[in-house]
Amino acid sequence: MNSVTCDADRDEPGVESRDHGSTRDYSEYYSEFKTNQPTTTMAGPLLEVFRFALYLSLPVGAMIHYGKPEWYTQNVLPYKDRIFPPLESTHRNLPVDQAALKEELAKIMAEKRARRLQREKDAEQTK
Repeated sequence: MNSVTCDADRDEPGVESRDHGSTRDYSEYYSEFKTNQPTTTMAGPLLEVFRFALYLSLPVGAMIHYGKPEWYTQNVLPYKDRIFPPLESTHRNLPVDQAALKEELAKIMAEKRARRLQREKDAEQTK
């Protein structure tokens, strides 16, 4: 039978054999990773209380400030009127059958063609 040995089976100083069931002493192996820097600890319970209060108060404060109806009417509604056109200026008579749709498409194409011809005419006059 082949016997395979490992580092733990050898008699090294500070290392006991596996046959005895003892744990190994790894202090000599990890000595190169030790530094002279002090270990850092938590800052304390006061910091945790402060962080909890901050994390709780910021969203609640934002909801209170931006959730007021006065703020909404003063800041949101004016921009809504700028972004979206009023209902009076929107198209309400949309074609629903194929013939009306073709008529509307022909009208749009004619308007585009007229604008393009006008641009070309203006470009020739400026030369």
